[in-house]
Amino acid sequence: MEQQELKGPDKGLGDTVARITSFTRIDRLAKRIAEAVGAKDCGCDERKKLLNEMFPYGKDSQQNNQTN
Repeated sequence: MEQQELKGPDKGLGDTVARITSFTRIDRLAKRIAEAVGAKDCGCDERKKLLNEMFPYGKDSQQNNQTN
């Protein structure tokens, strides 16, 4: 995950988790482990997207709660 993606306010829980894992460098460790076991990627981007959809912040959160 690139630093550029982490600029601006978090859209949801996925962005927050990505910001924390980037700050603690856990994201780099996850990528190295994925490479070591032969995986294409660590799955961080997919997890970020899923968490943002499930737990959005702000106005999107209120709209999602009303439709569910």
